[in-house]
Amino acid sequence: MVRRMSADGSVDRLAARIRAGLTVLAAAVQDGTVLCAGQHQPVGDVTELVGIGTLPTARRRGLGLAVTAALVAEARGRG
Repeated sequence: MVRRMSADGSVDRLAARIRAGLTVLAAAVQDGTVLCAGQHQPVGDVTELVGIGTLPTARRRGLGLAVTAALVAEARGRG
């Protein structure tokens, strides 16, 4: 379904980055709905945390902190 909605190739480009380890995603999901998500993009010995956002209806639950902590832990695991 997502590929049908994105005819510009952006979904395929993101999928390729994930497979190559160039983008790592984390999300807080409840009942099949993404409430908060973010990513980090490792380059050499550093990484950048980007795009961490929470739906307004899911704020004040610590989801942004949890997603950020998961991304930091994953990045640290890479060294």
